[in-house]
Amino acid sequence: MTKLRRGSYRMVVRDRSARDNFHMFGKTIIGLQGVTSIPARKTVTWNLRLAPGTYRYRSDAHPRKMRGSFRVV
Repeated sequence: MTKLRRGSYRMVVRDRSARDNFHMFGKTIIGLQGVTSIPARKTVTWNLRLAPGTYRYRSDAHPRKMRGSFRVV
C-alpha cells in the first residue's frame, strides 16, 4: 500500500473511459468532490487536504476489478 504524508495535494485525474469513472472515498473527501461521471471523458483537477487515514478509489461500474487504496500518515 502506498503511503503519503498528510497535507495538501493537487490531484489530476484523466478519465478516458466512457464506461468507467474514478470515485475516491476518504476522511476528507466530501460529496461529489472525488467523483468523475461515467459517460464523460475528461480531465479534472482536485485540490485536496488529506488527513491521516485510508483512502480508497474505484470505478463505480466495475468496483471489484478497478480499485485501489493508499494510506495517509
